[in-house]
Amino acid sequence: MEEEIKKALEELDARITKLESAMTLDENKSKLSKASYSGLAGGLRLLIDNGFFNQPKTIDEIIAELNREGYYNTHAGVASTLSMTFVKKQKTLTRMKEGNKWAYVKRK
Repeated sequence: MEEEIKKALEELDARITKLESAMTLDENKSKLSKASYSGLAGGLRLLIDNGFFNQPKTIDEIIAELNREGYYNTHAGVASTLSMTFVKKQKTLTRMKEGNKWAYVKRK
């Protein structure tokens, strides 16, 4: 009888340890994802990850979506970050001329 109780307690302890380690991993993942979306480049990265750039978007559309997500930046700042960071350096996006305006879209 005592051995059954001891065995049951050991199994419960192992389950608790496994659950605690799983919760710790989930907390670390959420901290990493929040940190990777900080600042203007982080806001643009959030839009890329959410599939916003699957269709061509103008600067005005991008700024409106950033504002909706809680990122407030100037027109020049957004345009500069898009062209320098995401088009030239990381090569995540490409841009094309639509009428008189540039449109940004995810690179295939």
